[in-house]
Amino acid sequence: MTPSRRLLAATITGLLGLTPLTLTANAAYADTPAPTTITLTGTATMAPGEGFGTRFTIQAATNLDGEGVHITRFDAADPSGETLPDATVWGANAVTFDDTAPMTGGLSYRIDYPGDAQNQPATATFAMQVAKYAPRMGLTAPASSPRATAMTIQGVVIWPTPYYVPTGQIHAVRTDPAHPGGVPLGTLTVAKDGTFSLRDAPDTGGTNTYSFTYDGGSSYLPFAQSVTVQVTRATTTVTVRTDKSVYNYDGWAKITAHLGTTYNGRTLTLTAHPAGGSATALKTGTVDASGNLTAWYKLTRNTTFSAAFTGDYRYNPTSATTTAYTHAIVTNTLLQQTATTRINGTTYAVYYRDAHLQPLLSTRVTPDHSGQPLLVTLQRYDNGAWHAVTTWTTDLKSHSGINTPISWTHLADGTLYRITTEYTHNGADTGNIDTWGNWAYFTIHPHP
Repeated sequence: MTPSRRLLAATITGLLGLTPLTLTANAAYADTPAPTTITLTGTATMAPGEGFGTRFTIQAATNLDGEGVHITRFDAADPSGETLPDATVWGANAVTFDDTAPMTGGLSYRIDYPGDAQNQPATATFAMQVAKYAPRMGLTAPASSPRATAMTIQGVVIWPTPYYVPTGQIHAVRTDPAHPGGVPLGTLTVAKDGTFSLRDAPDTGGTNTYSFTYDGGSSYLPFAQSVTVQVTRATTTVTVRTDKSVYNYDGWAKITAHLGTTYNGRTLTLTAHPAGGSATALKTGTVDASGNLTAWYKLTRNTTFSAAFTGDYRYNPTSATTTAYTHAIVTNTLLQQTATTRINGTTYAVYYRDAHLQPLLSTRVTPDHSGQPLLVTLQRYDNGAWHAVTTWTTDLKSHSGINTPISWTHLADGTLYRITTEYTHNGADTGNIDTWGNWAYFTIHPHP
């Protein structure tokens, strides 16, 4: 009796790279031999022209060591199939073979196990994806390097698989302050292990960016990566000074900045930074033949002036500052006098002893320094000289002013007096330096 035939469905499952692969093998077999299953493990994706190796195992009833397996390759060049040399089963019923992906088109294989007296034949087919993929790149460069001194940037292209197709080149470009559009540095050859190097001696200081673009060639996707190197520059000098150190309120300061040796930049920027106020750009311009740039500024507060050089291709940015100090305006005026009189060319306010019209000193300080201390000084004239009578401290009120009563309890009739105030700043307000006001003169007469 002739044994019946039936169809064996063999499931072939493999992990190909990162892509699970499930394959079905159809095997014709007799009732007597045991079923046979082919399980395939290999690479799911290869680059065009990339060599690869794949492996499959045969689950059979017996050890198949030494038996042969037929392999047929299908691609665009041989759509009907190309027979590859038979592979031999080895330990644990494993079979391996190596091949190379086509440059274009798809790729698939058919595996045929002919069977033997104890094991049924089996056939498995599987497709391989042929596609370009992008490697990765690692770059090593010095963080900084002296200008016009040779340095080396090391690179390595890291291939996604242990196989490598020697294709494509790396194009290097340097971008620096003098060449914002980039300077081509040539084409670099990638060694089989993926390494490459670039040696360069940048002539322009500052941030130098090195960009490496891999064109991918026939087998890989293009990609690019960059690294920056700070190229050191020489240091020049910048100084700034004013024509005086202390100014009256609303006084004009002449600011002069000087720039030392540079390469291709001769521009300075002068800026005023008034205490408690916003910075004001005074002037930006090219220094004269002596290296100087001058500007004028009206002072109302202590002001710091800065001169800044932005740097050039060979010299670092640098700056300098200086501070000019400014007096406030302190004005003293006597109020409530009954009359005035002139004595030796000086005008005196005349007060009569009247409790309702005692001497009153009005003091105003500009700019506003409300809450700041005010020192009051009273003197009398005796034997041809002024002598201190008393001093006391009070605080400026709102709008930087205060009216100070002058007690005449201990003041003598017919005596000449004068009074003044001094604005004395404290640490809470450094807008102006200490400033004396004018002397105000008065005398007291008995009540008529």
